[in-house]
Amino acid sequence: MFTRYLNNCGRPESNKLGRFVLKSMNKGHAYIYRWLLGNVHLPEIGIVLDVGCGGGALMERILNEFPSIKTYGIDISDESVRMCGELKKKHPGRIEVRKADAVSLPFPDETFSLALSCESIYFWKAPDKALSEIYRTLISGSWLAVAVETSDKNKARIWSDRISGMTVYSPGELRSLFCNAGFVHIESQMKGQACLVKGMKP
Repeated sequence: MFTRYLNNCGRPESNKLGRFVLKSMNKGHAYIYRWLLGNVHLPEIGIVLDVGCGGGALMERILNEFPSIKTYGIDISDESVRMCGELKKKHPGRIEVRKADAVSLPFPDETFSLALSCESIYFWKAPDKALSEIYRTLISGSWLAVAVETSDKNKARIWSDRISGMTVYSPGELRSLFCNAGFVHIESQMKGQACLVKGMKP
């Protein structure tokens, strides 16, 4: 049962367990969301993309704190999309959520003013392609910021050995992925094992 719970972290099931995991992540990742938003510039007007939006807590925080911003979220989990869709009632006209894979974003070029991703890149099958897709959908001069709770491969094996499809990336690997996708002014910060990397589309 514990293994099934852990695997729901990567792709929550459409049932009570999946919903419980999403609610747990919404609460458990709150400090990462605060850290992430505290290190990016939110545009006064524009659209923010959340890649791997999970239970929607990051988008809800943005919607509550920045009333002129719209948010779009994508996730591969039906339950995530369903749960995030409930935010439409609270924020009509300001949120859209779609089921999609990060390697093939269903959005036109230069759509977003900022892209964020928290605790999701571990599960991207092709992070190089995903970052290139995010790059494509960003407006020139806009930023992507990715935050992960753990970037120490050895210490994270307690999780990565148990969760199917989970890959932990070191800070250097994350910076290289950003660089190869075309991002510039790449910066990284650490907080314990947590890592935040951001870069700008020129």
